[in-house]
Amino acid sequence: MKKWFACFLMAALLLALALPATAEVAVTVTLSGGDWGSLNRRTNSFAYNKDGSKYYTLVDSNGVELVSESAGYVSMSPRSNSNLFEVEIQAPDGIHDEGFIDGRDGRVVVPAKYGDVIEISDRWTAGITLIECSAEDKDYTFSSWGSSGDEKFFRIDHTDFYFDGQFVGSLSRSDFKNGIARGYGAYLQLKNVEEKRVFYDRNLTPSPYDVDTNATEYDSNYENGKTTYIHCGSGQEAFVPGCTLNPDDLDMPYLFKDCRLYDVQGNEVFVAAKDYSGLYHVYGGYASVRYDGKYGVVDLQGNEVVPTEYDEIGNVECLAPYGCIWAVKDGKFGFLDRQGNVTCDFKYGSNAVKSKGTFGVIEALEGGYIVLTGGVGELPEHFAEVDFCTSMGSYAFVATNDAGEKAVIDLYGNYLLPWTDQYKSIELSNDGTTAAARPKDGGMQLLAFRIDGNQGGQPAPEAAPAPEAAPAPEAAPAPEAAPAPEPAPAEESWTCENGHEGNTGNFCSQCGAAKPEQPAAPAFCSNCGASLEGLEAKFCPNCGQPVG
Repeated sequence: MKKWFACFLMAALLLALALPATAEVAVTVTLSGGDWGSLNRRTNSFAYNKDGSKYYTLVDSNGVELVSESAGYVSMSPRSNSNLFEVEIQAPDGIHDEGFIDGRDGRVVVPAKYGDVIEISDRWTAGITLIECSAEDKDYTFSSWGSSGDEKFFRIDHTDFYFDGQFVGSLSRSDFKNGIARGYGAYLQLKNVEEKRVFYDRNLTPSPYDVDTNATEYDSNYENGKTTYIHCGSGQEAFVPGCTLNPDDLDMPYLFKDCRLYDVQGNEVFVAAKDYSGLYHVYGGYASVRYDGKYGVVDLQGNEVVPTEYDEIGNVECLAPYGCIWAVKDGKFGFLDRQGNVTCDFKYGSNAVKSKGTFGVIEALEGGYIVLTGGVGELPEHFAEVDFCTSMGSYAFVATNDAGEKAVIDLYGNYLLPWTDQYKSIELSNDGTTAAARPKDGGMQLLAFRIDGNQGGQPAPEAAPAPEAAPAPEAAPAPEAAPAPEPAPAEESWTCENGHEGNTGNFCSQCGAAKPEQPAAPAFCSNCGASLEGLEAKFCPNCGQPVG
């Protein structure tokens, strides 16, 4: 096991009590072993040391064992907002010991035999094999615990790539030096040591399309009054008849242009009822739209399910699983359901509302917090503390009252876990259907909550990844969206090829290296397809997507 990575595992939490009929604890699991472990908030699975074993066990929220201690993992840590656990074994060389397992079923995604592992996307991962080298040629520096100068230096020998948990091929250090790596569905974009971006397919075959710009999933070409869109991973022209790309292999299988939504084969999905100036982020059968400076939501039949009358609107990824979306109208915050019905009155000052997702939070004048929900609006009880596992959307949150008691409350005000002082801490999964708790008298418990389908809809079978937010222009962005660009300073500093920072001229003041050339701007926005030709922008002026 490597000595240079400290693995801080979050203490976890919970227990079952009698609950209302509309919301209940379905399963309570008491774990035998230590008093701590790690909850993967996305997969609702839990890693811990059973009965004091030095090897980890992984269980799901029902206590079903997914990985036993016989697998020999001496470390098992959930990746942030990911299905994966990063694991380690006791490798003979103490270096090549890392891998990934899937928190949903315990399946090995990357074998634990690498010096470093990389999660590129939901479908792409990689493992790096290292060789010892001198300090002058290093890619990694490793230090032993408690040592003031015992360092070893390593360089990358090669990188193995895995697609959907299957090994697909290896690339040398010159092809991939642990730099730019991004997955676009079944396709992969890498940057080599020459700083050139190269696309690969699921078999790790290089794309025939030569990418000279900062193109992402698609590149655009404008000629003779017509814009064509090239899929960088395959070299095919997209959004035209005859395109053979599979939508399931793509991050963005739609193009909105001239008030029409097209699929990747060029088929017209719908003609917009209004002259929308933009259609953003398609998710779960919905997309947000903009018309005359206002925002709403359409379904993929072109029906306007939330009217375009709001100054701001939340992320549509909350609509399908949780049935609600926040919005702002005339400076007031509220919630709507899938049919556009108001579920929380628009009477709260938007600037006062925090943690916008399926819940909103306002600091009360008398102290504590007011909670607004997308299910029933303002909850009657105020809380000393509130904890939301994610700002994007969830079925439930953890509340603390003035007496220090804790409770778990859902979107409809149901107490999944009534007020109790038995727990040191309570941690929820992202969707709020699973919790881990640490009782004050020791031990550990897991709870799986059952959400009433008549009120909130059944919870998704697994928590979906949060796609890149596509914020609305000329208004406050959707949750966790990119901030509006700030004016650039008169002359921005830059870092030379040798790592010297703070330069402002055309040559490095420390080594004389020339200022690197700025990469060409992409010709169109990777999110909404708007043309960026002739613009010097860091963010798309149409949808707010970061450029480059």
